[in-house]
Amino acid sequence: MKNKSPAEPKPIRQAGESLRKQMDDVWEKDIYDELVSGVVVFSSILMAWIVFLIPGYNLLTMSILSIFGLGYLVHLGFKIKTKLHYYRCLKKGMLGERLVEEQLDEIRKSGFDVFHDFVLKDERGTENIDHIIVGPSGIFTLETKNWSAKGVPQDDRITFDGEVLKIGSHRQADKVLKQPRRQAAKLQSILQPVTQEPLWVVPILCFWDRYVQLTRFNPTGLQVVNQRGISSFILAREQKYSPETVRKISAKLRELNRAD
Repeated sequence: MKNKSPAEPKPIRQAGESLRKQMDDVWEKDIYDELVSGVVVFSSILMAWIVFLIPGYNLLTMSILSIFGLGYLVHLGFKIKTKLHYYRCLKKGMLGERLVEEQLDEIRKSGFDVFHDFVLKDERGTENIDHIIVGPSGIFTLETKNWSAKGVPQDDRITFDGEVLKIGSHRQADKVLKQPRRQAAKLQSILQPVTQEPLWVVPILCFWDRYVQLTRFNPTGLQVVNQRGISSFILAREQKYSPETVRKISAKLRELNRAD
């Protein structure tokens, strides 16, 4: 009886891995398929017109075929435009996560463990935490927003008073704040059984390359920063957890954060 070979080890997830997979799916299952079908329809119309040049071909049939074919091509064009916009949004989000990953090197050099693209699964579905930071001064989730698209005022400062987030004078949707808070609470419930010490996961919301002003500071609540404020916020905090607790938490996260 042959011995089964050991399972291949799965690598730790990298920053932006979920977005990269979504980009691949959008391209392969949506954009590529639509392009292929468009080429097929266009080729059919072209071949039909070539056949029409042969004497005796029905002009009415040719015209009807062309109208339906061109209408379908216009429909495909709008679908492809929508999918390309979504693809570019995913790409911009992945770029933001990769750039923040570079910013976290300073924290890692200070003895913190950093995990990327952590998958959370429960009865409500699946979502991803962009980054998790674990060290003596605490446990942090980091959600990255790369808001530099058209329609988003780039010169207006972002303000946060602990409850309301604004860009300039425009209040942002509450779901922007609920996401990092929800993710931190889920992670806390996962990690709490690992140690006997009480744990508190602090959510951080990072806006890439934007000016962020806090009008009220809450050290254990949601923190809103830009990429330059991540290290200063985390490294300035007092030591909270023992090296043994940090080791246990990191080991658990490393176990859970394997690529599919």
